[in-house]
Amino acid sequence: MVARPNPNNPGQTIGTDTPPLVNQPNRVAQDPHGAPGGASVAVAQTSSFLQPNGYITDMCPTTACYGDAWDGSLP
Repeated sequence: MVARPNPNNPGQTIGTDTPPLVNQPNRVAQDPHGAPGGASVAVAQTSSFLQPNGYITDMCPTTACYGDAWDGSLP
């Protein structure tokens, strides 16, 4: 498993399962490649940056940011 301690619950690990040894996609956990870029928080941050006189906003100042459909837990 590619995992790390959950910052909100150190006794829990978060991440994805180890990639398969054969040539097939990892179907056990959520695909981490496309989801974060389309998350509403990421879109809002990108939008504020790309405006004239844009700036970077800390969208998750007190917690970890997750994609819209993922809350940090594993199946």
